[in-house]
Amino acid sequence: MILLSATPHDGRPESFASLMNMLDSTAIANESEYTKEDIRDLCVRRFRKDVFQDLKQVIPEREVQAVETPASAAEEQVFEVLNALKLKGIDSRKKAGQLFKTTLLKAMLSSPAACLETVKNRLKRLTRKEEETDPISTEDVAELKELQRVLEQVEIEDFSKYQRFLKLIRDPEPKGFGWKGKDPQDRLVIFTGRLETMRFLRNHLGRDLGLKPEAIEILEGSMPDKDQIAIVENFGQEKAKVRILIATEVASEGLNLHYQSHRLIHFDIPWSLMTLQQRNGRIDRYGQKRQPQIRYLLTRSQLERMDEVERIIKVLLEKDEKAIQNIGDPSVFMGVFDAGAEEEVTAQAIESGQSAEVFSQQMDQNAEGEDEFDFLSWFKEPTVSTSGDLSQPQNMEGELLSLFPSTYDYVCKALKTLGDGIQLNFVEQERLIELKMPVELERRYERLPPEILPKETELLQMTDRVDAIQLAMEQARREETRWPSKQYLWDLHPVVEWLTDRCLFQFGRHQAPVLTLSKGMADQEATFVMFGILPNRRGQPVVNRWISVVFESGQWKRVEDFSETLKRTQLGHGDLPNPGNGVPENLLKLRAQAVKQAHQFLLAVQKGFQAELDPKLEEQKRRLEILRDRHMEQLEIRFGEDKRPGAIKEQRRQGELARIERIFTDYREWVELSMTTEAEPYIKLVTVLAAS
Repeated sequence: MILLSATPHDGRPESFASLMNMLDSTAIANESEYTKEDIRDLCVRRFRKDVFQDLKQVIPEREVQAVETPASAAEEQVFEVLNALKLKGIDSRKKAGQLFKTTLLKAMLSSPAACLETVKNRLKRLTRKEEETDPISTEDVAELKELQRVLEQVEIEDFSKYQRFLKLIRDPEPKGFGWKGKDPQDRLVIFTGRLETMRFLRNHLGRDLGLKPEAIEILEGSMPDKDQIAIVENFGQEKAKVRILIATEVASEGLNLHYQSHRLIHFDIPWSLMTLQQRNGRIDRYGQKRQPQIRYLLTRSQLERMDEVERIIKVLLEKDEKAIQNIGDPSVFMGVFDAGAEEEVTAQAIESGQSAEVFSQQMDQNAEGEDEFDFLSWFKEPTVSTSGDLSQPQNMEGELLSLFPSTYDYVCKALKTLGDGIQLNFVEQERLIELKMPVELERRYERLPPEILPKETELLQMTDRVDAIQLAMEQARREETRWPSKQYLWDLHPVVEWLTDRCLFQFGRHQAPVLTLSKGMADQEATFVMFGILPNRRGQPVVNRWISVVFESGQWKRVEDFSETLKRTQLGHGDLPNPGNGVPENLLKLRAQAVKQAHQFLLAVQKGFQAELDPKLEEQKRRLEILRDRHMEQLEIRFGEDKRPGAIKEQRRQGELARIERIFTDYREWVELSMTTEAEPYIKLVTVLAAS
């Protein structure tokens, strides 16, 4: 099993242990306390910085700027009232990081409209009859009504960030985007964390930028999933009329918004590094062809404490860039591994009156220090263990034997040979195959998405050219279709599987062809090409070998690797005539001896392979004994602290003992069966090469 995840780790050892237990239920005895060595063979972590050097030709480096604007006089009035808020009743029951005053400040940093909506909603709750006699609530109401009054005085012309936002979009480069909304491949993504801010932008942007209503789409969490998917797909289609997508955090994870957009604006900035990274990843991702341009909008106040909040938020932006360039994971700066918890950390820093400098120093200390469960530090530096390097796994590449230069050449030859009655067209210069699909081939597509299947009036188009496939994908986005017109031709394509089966059906059961060769063959040579499999005791192939048993003048000479046979005979480099003669009697007489020699050769391979496996098998058995003892030790500790009655406790203890024994018995059996090869190989005669 291989588990792939781009989701940041939440920092809890138990949650990570649950993933490891899916891979190996014996590895971790105590899910709350374990070490890197316990999971040495189970986990590899990669960051963008780890692969950037290899992918820098296809991932343009992003351009990031913080765009600041001074608060207007009307906004300064709001900040003064916010700063003076006491809210003794509301915030008396709140813990640090969750004060309503902080909520109001965060809303104001999004937009006056968002802050006003928050105030009105709270006033509705506070003015209920049962709370009217509470003197503290009365004070809170008075403070909030004063805040409501100054917020209502902020006109759109006084909304400094919005006016700077419009200027950023309109002004020519390099100060702005010089954006007019005409280019369908130059769309804007705008993120905000507040629904009321989203509504404000949707209601005003069309008029202020001269856009039609259909040019602006919104994406937020209350929408049905199918509507969200439709909006995202439409945003990626070149012919779609949409030019601006305004989104809340629902669009910050897992969505591809980079096909027709390379510009992203944070109208407000999340107080979480994880959310910040997820937002930016919508356009700054693999497949982006233009330089991502990311802008952060900030409102600066003359009021020192209010301005310090924006300076703290700028620290988040700086740490995000540092993470991208060096560390790889921004969550190490706060050490809580959850977006909501990160926002609380930021809120606590603001509420405590912490300076931006102190906040920055604390985040650096978190990144450099070690927590009780410092999972991330396990992957900072390469560490060699007894089973290899956890951080830098070895890359091992091999090459499969083939009689054809490529899959494309194989498919062309197979279709020409077997394609009687099939409508075909080959465009050699484009390495393109066009095929009218037979009914039997259509059945192979039943397990695949229906849009892959060409329409009845269309031909199936296949090519192995990556650039042609990329162009077809771009064309599909321009033409509002979900699937490109061309399909990538590779070994697992349904057509390849279909042709391979049809080629095999050319020979009857227990039949193998005889090929007459002249090049590279000795006088009176006969070479029996065999395919051998050595399975383990679970029936899984662990060794596959292609070998040639060579005879000369009726006498056995040697067993050689089939790759050597291909080199000397140049088999597959040209067409071979088929004289249509029967199989010579002398070849039939050699068949049994050829199988015997192949059998002896593969038995020697099996012994050598098993000799390599045996020490590893013994190591696994010793490891399992150690792990079993750890599990038993933890069991005794846990039940030693159990205060339940003796009979109930003992019953549960015996059940846990049985469960542990069952896990290790099953796992030990699985290891032994997996790492022990069967004594008898499977041998198949594939073909015989005879000298002409």
